[in-house]
Amino acid sequence: MKSTAKLMCALICATSVSSYTQNESIYEECSYIFDQFPQIHIPEVQHQITNMSIQRDTLQLEDDSIWTVSSYDAPKLLYWNDKDTFLITQNNRWFTSYQYRLINQTNGSSAEINLASESLYKQDCPLTIKSIDQNNFLVELSDDTMWLIAQNGARTFDSWSLGDAVIIGYNSNGDEIHNILLINYSLNHSLCAQRL
Repeated sequence: MKSTAKLMCALICATSVSSYTQNESIYEECSYIFDQFPQIHIPEVQHQITNMSIQRDTLQLEDDSIWTVSSYDAPKLLYWNDKDTFLITQNNRWFTSYQYRLINQTNGSSAEINLASESLYKQDCPLTIKSIDQNNFLVELSDDTMWLIAQNGARTFDSWSLGDAVIIGYNSNGDEIHNILLINYSLNHSLCAQRL
């Protein structure tokens, strides 16, 4: 009787361990698959990481913007290097506090990110709004590029003003015309745009 009970207990434990290991493996495979992104070849949306914290929870891009990284995604950054190129896009994952996603264009992996509070108060930004025409949804940046803002962002666009700092990202929400994401990091929000 005791040997039967021990055998059943051993089978239950083995099944639980096997099931846990299998579920963990499936979870890791699925999260890896769902976090993969194709390469996007638009030069103005390419970024480089210039600095990263030891804990991999904060990084800095070539435009001096500072970003916090999701603790879930931080281990992925061990496999990223300074030769990789990156793009920033909207984060479409549900139930997350991270607004953006940084996609490694070299290997397709990604990490959820937010603008760090240090970025929100920077004065010396490479790209700023040089001129703005809110009636016609036009923005000219300090590099002399002109952008047409998608009209569905009219309410948000009203709060943009001269001198606001801007980061260029990629609009991954399927709008082929307004395929650029202009991130206003003076205000910490973004709008979809088309380069003219």
